[in-house]
Amino acid sequence: MVIPHHPGAENGAYCQFIVIDRATPDSSLAWHVLYQAALFETDRNKLPRRIAEAENAILVRIKELFVITTDHIEEDVVLDDALYALRALRNCVLAEATAP
Repeated sequence: MVIPHHPGAENGAYCQFIVIDRATPDSSLAWHVLYQAALFETDRNKLPRRIAEAENAILVRIKELFVITTDHIEEDVVLDDALYALRALRNCVLAEATAP
């Protein structure tokens, strides 16, 4: 799991990501593969697409969990954290692209 740590990121000046390893259930690995692909994409041209794919996969998993009656609070938190990290990554990339 990657949690954004962004002192000064509100100005687009600096973004750092802290990698935190969290176990995820096997049924949720599909979104996690796309999430990691977005986080570790080195081609700036491909990054927006990778982020969108990961966000869509996470939203699909959230919809799956919506109908499950068992406790899945921990996975909900992991999914929310992942969406937050992807938004932060998108903001960092946009800030770099628009920097003078």
